[in-house]
Amino acid sequence: IAEDTESNFILINAILGRLYRLKHAKDGMEAVTMFEEVHPDLILMDMKMPTLTESTPHASSVNCTGHPHHRLTAYAYEHDKQAALKAGCNDFLTKPFTQEVLKETIKKWLDDKG
Repeated sequence: IAEDTESNFILINAILGRLYRLKHAKDGMEAVTMFEEVHPDLILMDMKMPTLTESTPHASSVNCTGHPHHRLTAYAYEHDKQAALKAGCNDFLTKPFTQEVLKETIKKWLDDKG
C-alpha cells in the first residue's frame, strides 16, 4: 500500500489486513524501493504520492508491468482515471470507496493471478 496519509493506510489495513499481508510505503521513493525488494502480488498506490514523479529515477518500475497495480485517489475526474490506466495501472478506485468495492477489486485481481 503506497499511501502518504497515515489514516488512509489505517483504514485500508482495517479492511484488508486480516485477509492479506500488507506493507506500507509512505512516499513514492519508498514505494519504488519496496517494489524492488518485496515484489508484491498487487500494489495499491495513492495517485499523488510525495517524491514520485515521472522524472523520478525508477518511477517507471512502479508501473509494474505484469503486477496488478491500482491507483487510489480522491480525484474522480475521467482524465485522472485515463492517465492512471495509460501509466500502466490495471484499475482505478476513487476515494472514498466501500469495503465491498475494495475487497472485490483486490480479490478479482489476485484470483486472476492464480
